Amino acid sequence: IPKRINTTQMYVGLYRGPDVALHKIPDHSPELIDGIRVILRYSELQKSLDFCSSLSKKGYKVFVQPMLTMRYSNDDLDRVIYAANEMNAYALYFVDSFGYMSDKDIHRLFIYYEEKLNPAINIGFHAHNNLDMAFGNAKYFIEKMQTRNTIVDSCVIGMGQGAGNVQTELLI
Repeated sequence: IPKRINTTQMYVGLYRGPDVALHKIPDHSPELIDGIRVILRYSELQKSLDFCSSLSKKGYKVFVQPMLTMRYSNDDLDRVIYAANEMNAYALYFVDSFGYMSDKDIHRLFIYYEEKLNPAINIGFHAHNNLDMAFGNAKYFIEKMQTRNTIVDSCVIGMGQGAGNVQTELLI
């Protein structure tokens, strides 16, 4: 029996790192957007996490997305997870920025997050298609990682940086 997938539609903005002055971002209002995805830059990790926390305090659902997650040590991941828990992030992702994660990598990261992340926080997956593995990896994530609410980013016709992202029409 196929698992029923619940979908939630929301409007979400994207910030690439903490480069925007916080005073230029208004407090959350339902007439604007629901949440903000923030791409964490490893080189500015604390600054990026502080930016996420400030957005959460402004009332946004914050989607914390550490770029190149495979490069993070366990200590780095612990730091990100701790910050996500403290700010009560909406979701914490692992991001396959270069499209080379295997199912073992996905499983390892999911279990790592699952053990340390507040159960109310969603775990997200953002797949790039550099090695044509985005759909297979997203499918694996959806089928195997069912112990909590999850989110999979996708784009129509796979539009996205570099080789693109997993295609929405394939996931549907």
